[in-house]
Amino acid sequence: MKKGIIFDLDGTLWDSGEGVAKAWNEILKEYADIHLTVTTQMVHSVMGMLLPDIARKMMPDLEENYRSAIFDRCMEYENQYLEQHGGILYPKLRQTCQELHRLGYQLFIASNCQKGYTEAFLNHHQLWDCFDGTLCAGDTSKPKWYNISEIVRTNELDWACYVGDVQGDYQATVRAGLPFIHAAYGFGKVDQCKTKIHSFCELVTIIDSVREQGSTQQKVQTVGSVLSQECLCEGIYKMTVQCEQIARNAKAGQFVSLYCQDQAHLLPRPISICQIDYAKGTLCFVYRIAGYGTNEFSKYQPKDTITLLGPLGNGFPLLKQKAFLIGGGIGIPPMLELAKSYHQSGVAKENIISILGYRDHQTFLKEAFEPYSQVFVASQDGSVGTKGTVLDVIQEHALQADVIYACGPTPMLRAIQQYANQTHTICYLSLEEKMACGIGACLACVCKSKEVDEHTNVNHKRICKDGPVFLASEVEL
Repeated sequence: MKKGIIFDLDGTLWDSGEGVAKAWNEILKEYADIHLTVTTQMVHSVMGMLLPDIARKMMPDLEENYRSAIFDRCMEYENQYLEQHGGILYPKLRQTCQELHRLGYQLFIASNCQKGYTEAFLNHHQLWDCFDGTLCAGDTSKPKWYNISEIVRTNELDWACYVGDVQGDYQATVRAGLPFIHAAYGFGKVDQCKTKIHSFCELVTIIDSVREQGSTQQKVQTVGSVLSQECLCEGIYKMTVQCEQIARNAKAGQFVSLYCQDQAHLLPRPISICQIDYAKGTLCFVYRIAGYGTNEFSKYQPKDTITLLGPLGNGFPLLKQKAFLIGGGIGIPPMLELAKSYHQSGVAKENIISILGYRDHQTFLKEAFEPYSQVFVASQDGSVGTKGTVLDVIQEHALQADVIYACGPTPMLRAIQQYANQTHTICYLSLEEKMACGIGACLACVCKSKEVDEHTNVNHKRICKDGPVFLASEVEL
C-alpha cells in the first residue's frame, strides 16, 4: 500500500510570519502613498487564504491593478528574504519526517502560497530530503482541494491524509475526500475536526490509527448531470456525466455504480470508467445494453440527472514499464483511461501497446487509443485486423512487453493468465462479474483466490471490494 501524508506549510510546518512582515515592509516603504506597516499578527491572520484574497485584505483601499503590482513585488521579495533568513520550524520537524518515512509514509506539501515560497522553505532549512513532492496554488492556479487531489492521483497513493491548521484547510480536505488532522498548535481553530495534534512530533504516535479508520478512496453517492449520449455502434453507448465529487478521486480501472430512476429496480449497475477529465470534473462511461438498467441509461439525454456511487474498486497500478493494454469487447473501455494515464506518466507511446479484441468490424473506441499508444486489433470473424484472439495478435506481430494489463471476458483473461505465467510477465487482470451491492457487503461477486480472504475466511475474493483488478497470480479463473 502506498501511504501519504500531505501537509499545509504555514502554521503546520513552520511560522514565517515575522520574516514575511519584514519583507513586505521593505517593499511598502518604497511607496510614499501607502501608509501601511505589516505586523506578524496581520500575516498570521491571512495565512492559508488564496493569494488574491490576501492582497485584498491587506490593501483593501488600493485600485486593483495597482494593488496587484505591489502584491507581486511583495511576493517576489518575500521569497528572496525567506530563502536567505528562513522562518521558525516547529520542534523536531526533521526527526519526525524521518520517522514517518521509516514507517512507510511518503510526505508532501500542498499550500495556497505563491510559486517559489515552498522552495524558499526547503532551501533555507535544507529539508528537500524530508519531502517527496510539493504542489501549490502558484504552480497550478488551482485551489488547495484540487492540489491535494492531484498529489494523491499523480503519486498513486492508496491512502493519504492532510494535516493543516485553519478552517480553510479542513474544508479543502473534505472536498478532496481525505481524512483531516488538525495541527492545533498552528494559527487557527477547526471545530468540526475530531483528530488533533498539539505538537508536530505527535503525528508519529497517531498516524497509523488514523489510517486504519478509513481509506483515501472514499466513495460518494451523488447526483450527476448527463452532458452527452452517443451510440458508438449497435448496442454500445457512450455517456458523459458531470460529477466532480467522484471524478476528482477516480483512476483508471475503477468503476461506478449507476442507479435507475425506476424504483422497481433498486440495485445499481456497475459500469467501468472509460475516461476521466479531472479539470472539468466529468466521467465517461461506455457500456453495452444488457438489460433493463443499461437500456434506461441509453435513453438519457443532456440535462437529465443520474445517481452515482463511486469511485469503487482498486484500479490499475502504473508500473511505467513497456506494457500490453489488452481489452476484449466491453472490457475495452476501461483500458482507454489507462492508456491516457500511462502516456501522461511519461511512458513513450511506442512502449504502450493497446491490443483490442472485437467480434466484427465495429471497432468502437479504436481511434481514441491512437494518441496514447500503438494500437493492434483482433476480430473473431477476421473482418478487421488479425483474425482470432488478442494472443494471436501478439504472436503475429512478435510483440513483447514487461507488464500486462487486461480486461474482458473470462475465457480471454484465462488465456492471458496462462500466457503471463509461461512468459514470466507481470500481469494485472480486471475481472468482470455481476454485482449487487458493489461495496463488498453481499458476497455476490466472488472469485477463487489462492489466499484466504479475511472477510469470508475462505479462498474467495470479492471482485467489487478487493478488485476488480488483481495480480494474475492471486486468482484462479
